[in-house]
Amino acid sequence: MLVHQAKRLNSPCIVITNHDSACMPNITVTNKDGSKGILKYDRVLCDVPCTGDGTLRKNPDIWMKWNTANGDNLHGVQLRILSRGVELLTVGGRLVYSTCSLNPVENEAVIHRILVNAKGTLKLIDVSDKLPGLVYSKGVSSWLPASRDVVMYEKFDDVPEKWTTQVRPQMFPPNPVDAPQFHLDRCIRILPHHQDTGGFFVAVLEKIAPLPWESSKTTKEVIKCDDEVETSAEVKYIPNSGPERKRRKIQGYREDPFVFFADDEPVWPSIRDFFGIDSRLQSSCLLTRCVVGKKKNIYFVSPAVQDIVMNNQKKIKLINTGVKTFARWDNKSEGCCFRLAQEGLQSIVPFIGEQRRIRLSKSDLLTLLSNDDPKFPPETTILEEETQQRLSHISQGSCVLEYRGNDGLNLDMVGWRGVRSLRAYVPLSDCIHFIRILGGDTSKFDKNKFKKEEESIENEETRTDTL
Repeated sequence: MLVHQAKRLNSPCIVITNHDSACMPNITVTNKDGSKGILKYDRVLCDVPCTGDGTLRKNPDIWMKWNTANGDNLHGVQLRILSRGVELLTVGGRLVYSTCSLNPVENEAVIHRILVNAKGTLKLIDVSDKLPGLVYSKGVSSWLPASRDVVMYEKFDDVPEKWTTQVRPQMFPPNPVDAPQFHLDRCIRILPHHQDTGGFFVAVLEKIAPLPWESSKTTKEVIKCDDEVETSAEVKYIPNSGPERKRRKIQGYREDPFVFFADDEPVWPSIRDFFGIDSRLQSSCLLTRCVVGKKKNIYFVSPAVQDIVMNNQKKIKLINTGVKTFARWDNKSEGCCFRLAQEGLQSIVPFIGEQRRIRLSKSDLLTLLSNDDPKFPPETTILEEETQQRLSHISQGSCVLEYRGNDGLNLDMVGWRGVRSLRAYVPLSDCIHFIRILGGDTSKFDKNKFKKEEESIENEETRTDTL
């Protein structure tokens, strides 16, 4: 789901990984001076596992399965995830902690505990003014943890011995005297009846200094350890040194590798020359997902993402990165066996030469976009005379269709120049979107599923009457 949603952004700056968030590995990056460092984040979202009792409207099972011990069982996991999240933050960065639960043990108790552990290096931020109109309740500073037998306790000393492994001291609220310093009222509680939604809890933490358990020495040791893992094949054997330590394997399904273009990549010269690509585009930022055989698709990533993948591919489970920029199009009559892909066009269009660009008027662009017949693309003779003259200088193959409006509207899309035709090579959803932006008529693309069902029923009745 995350990969699918991220593709809508068509961004070369996204990396999707798959790890236990409570022990998310450090990501190694290359600093400007060439040294190695640990990547820190400006923003982190911790949408932690929770009991989900705030979803009681849409999830009827909650009414039958819920008990007071559910939150107690998740408190530790939630704290570990939150702790790792604030470790990954850079100083000045912010973290959002959220659940779809209403239990204070999963919410305020976790926030209170991390604030205590942080010893002043974290601050709970007041974000009440960030979303005007949002109806919510403030966080609470007092609550009563409960055991599975639905008995509530005011202090840990009251908890029977049989429940002490479930109800822990850290789950209790802060001392009334100390409570004001934690500002738990800055947390946000969204109740189902407030806006006819589910129930949610949100808290925003800002890191104002390194955490007590963080130090520069620890960071250096982590980097050194990571380097040793990568170069373990070069370590010499020392007699009587004990068994060789095995490298930890990444568990689960193994994804296809990310193979970046080499300096002498065979397919790159033909792509570069055909599209007139500027030398500013680093070919090292292009990658494929296959080691051997024909390259089906070519993806583009930003230099920062390229550095992350190159430094961490062996120790981090990478699921997806890059935006599709070129797709294979085997055609011996053309000078290049790849065509442009609409998904990644915005990332590389600044580097494409004028030899593969065609400037179109609004009427010509609407003509191309309105043609949805793949067998009969629009003939160039129906286009404006000025457009036909421009096309005479464009060879067959993939190209960029440009529109520059007087109102500041600029559109770029993939096209295909045929022998006597020109077509817009974009997905149907994008095609309809562009037509609407240009003020064209999209009625021919409207589909009424109810009308189709009625026609199907009528046809079935007619066939029955005939029989």
